[in-house]
Amino acid sequence: MILTPMRYKNYTWPHNPRVYSIDYERKMAVHKVPFGYYYLQDLGRTRRVMEGEGEFVGEGAYSQFGQLANVFYEEGPGLLIHPVWQAASAYFVSLRLEQEPLPDYVRYSFTFWEDADYYNGAVRVETSAGAAGGRPGAGARGPQPVPGGSGGHPVGDRPEVRRVSGGSDCFEPSDQKPQSDSSGRRGEGGVTGYVFTAGGASTRLPAPVSWIFQYTAGVPCDSFQLRCIWEGENAVRPAEWAAFQALEGGEVKFTGVVDECETVRTAEGSYFEVSGRGMAARLLDNEALSQDYEIATLADILRDHVTPYGVAVGAQDVMGAVSQFSVAAGSSEWSVLYDFVRYYNGICPRFDQLGRLILTPWSNEARVVLDSTVPVTRLVCRDRRYGVLSQVVVRDRYQNWTETVDNPSFQALGGQRRQVVTMPGKGQYQAMRYSGQFQLEQSAAEQLRLEVEVPKLFFAKPGDLVQLAQPDWGRNGQYRVAQAQVGQDERGAWTVLELAPPDMVL
Repeated sequence: MILTPMRYKNYTWPHNPRVYSIDYERKMAVHKVPFGYYYLQDLGRTRRVMEGEGEFVGEGAYSQFGQLANVFYEEGPGLLIHPVWQAASAYFVSLRLEQEPLPDYVRYSFTFWEDADYYNGAVRVETSAGAAGGRPGAGARGPQPVPGGSGGHPVGDRPEVRRVSGGSDCFEPSDQKPQSDSSGRRGEGGVTGYVFTAGGASTRLPAPVSWIFQYTAGVPCDSFQLRCIWEGENAVRPAEWAAFQALEGGEVKFTGVVDECETVRTAEGSYFEVSGRGMAARLLDNEALSQDYEIATLADILRDHVTPYGVAVGAQDVMGAVSQFSVAAGSSEWSVLYDFVRYYNGICPRFDQLGRLILTPWSNEARVVLDSTVPVTRLVCRDRRYGVLSQVVVRDRYQNWTETVDNPSFQALGGQRRQVVTMPGKGQYQAMRYSGQFQLEQSAAEQLRLEVEVPKLFFAKPGDLVQLAQPDWGRNGQYRVAQAQVGQDERGAWTVLELAPPDMVL
């Protein structure tokens, strides 16, 4: 899976650091009592420490380090966004340069400290009527309830609406004009963006000059970026923005949270960029309380680890209860949900365009057909052997037994990579997670990937089936979307789909 670059303030890493670590610490006080005893006093958690190291190589190596050093000299905290782990407001505490006698090579390391007084993003998502427990719509039309609002229209008070084609349930706000590209074609890159305060007040953004939506399945979560013309003080108050929603062709295509906004003035003009992530960010950015469940049900998991963050459920399947389910200290709320839903019930949790949590199996109906009528500008087929396991040995040192699970298809190709997994000491707890078969399937998840770029918009979501039918590709058949990027820039509208075999494990 392609990870988005790590960012801090206005600096974006050209490639992610080679090493990244997070240290969690709890302060404890020791008090002496008579007769040689003592007791411990828990003073609570202290700041997280994010450290990493990497290299800049190539012609711009020294320039890249200089840019990073300039950010270090800036005062005050900033938003540190890692493509996988929790985002946090943090101080840039240290930066180290390690020069080796190599041309165009800089080795560096860094340290960030989490700022305790940061925005925790407790934005409420209102559930649209009849959403819970039902099937998500194939593409919700018209404005929808969004994070931070009261469930009303995206532009604050509900304006007059007019009926449009598409059925009695389709409405379009009277103040919302369809966007068009340079050729005047409706729906080809015509995206309208709205931003919302935590209190629900909304602002319609100017028509973007470029935009990108990236759809993934959980980690890293969905992300967006828009660039709009900035006319000085035209209602751009990014400090108040908490949530985002985008419509295209009258349908909601993205719902998420605002992570960053910057305004830029140049001699040629001014613009601003707003970026952020999907609603999975609410669960990734919040740490779960460690606890043990004698018997955990889906209702328990949603009540304790999802609903408090304003995340609505769009559709859910029937799932079995899990005995002796434990939440480890330091786990994110997302990892708790993923453990229960994916490891124990075989369903990949994900979000739809409305920002609702979807807990149903993958659909087996093809949504997108790429045949000879579709212009393909780029096709990449990648067979990756690194990381695939040929054998997993599962050990239970408490019950003194081992189990060996083989990957015969990879072994037939000459692959040799064994992994030993030790079962935890809690009986059935996480037994599925640590099972050899699951480890094998997960290791092979990225063995085969196809990347297809087309010069038009396909708002496909991870899990959608794609039918390839091109006479000269040599890879015809069905694939499942692992990741999708949709956008528009100076090249026009485009889509990049990362495809995997239909039985992929995420």
